[in-house]
Amino acid sequence: MFVQNINPTLFSFGGFEIRYYGIIYVLGFLLALFWLPKLAKKYNLHGIDQKFVDDFIFWAIIGDLIGARLFHVFLYEPAYYLKNPLEIVMLWHGGLSFHGGFLGVIIAASFGYCALFWQDC
Repeated sequence: MFVQNINPTLFSFGGFEIRYYGIIYVLGFLLALFWLPKLAKKYNLHGIDQKFVDDFIFWAIIGDLIGARLFHVFLYEPAYYLKNPLEIVMLWHGGLSFHGGFLGVIIAASFGYCALFWQDC
């Protein structure tokens, strides 16, 4: 039987913890921030400039955090969060879901694409 027992904390100092998935999220967004403008220029994608990328990354981060947290809250531990509703906003206590973050970024990206290319969404 496979037992998953991965410690989510990469390192800590005092009461502050750095979790490995937080580092991965940050690295992913930084990579996108610097790589997307180069790809847009290479493939001659009109309308995708540094301002668009900056806005896209900002909204992707917001969509990621909201989606990851809400997915965790409503699908993994709904009974706990119904009893402790203030814990929903306490992201530093952990509890983010990759699947919800992925969905949140897709939703944020869809609105960003719509706003960029169709203006009347």
